[in-house]
Amino acid sequence: MRPLYESSKDLSNELRVSAHLKDCWNAEFVKLPMAYHVDWAVVRGTEIKAFAEFKRRQNPKDRYPTFMISLNKWKNGRSLGNEIGVPFLIIVEWNDGLYYCDTKAVEPTYGFGGRTDRGDSQDQEPVVFINTKAFYKVRKNA
Repeated sequence: MRPLYESSKDLSNELRVSAHLKDCWNAEFVKLPMAYHVDWAVVRGTEIKAFAEFKRRQNPKDRYPTFMISLNKWKNGRSLGNEIGVPFLIIVEWNDGLYYCDTKAVEPTYGFGGRTDRGDSQDQEPVVFINTKAFYKVRKNA
């Protein structure tokens, strides 16, 4: 069985960021079961407004020209959004701020990549690259 890499620090970051986003966007960020492959359903009342994946990166936003995400996560998030007609958002906290992109508004490129620091061969997989210029800073009521 493959190990789970979601640490207590990751979950703490998710809670902190979801509380901030709730205040900014007047929506609940409901943690989804692992079977959904994305972190949150963004909900107002009982209506799902979006699905979202959160990532924390330990570098400034413009350090790299692209942001990389697993093709499987991309495919599942977009499929969920398409199924009910809502966006799939990728939310990234870089060292210099909290940003988001609507995956419907980007033209990604595809490749093969991933982490190499854990010695887990399954960390290398098909990936999606999104230009970091496609990410917008999170602002209240935006």
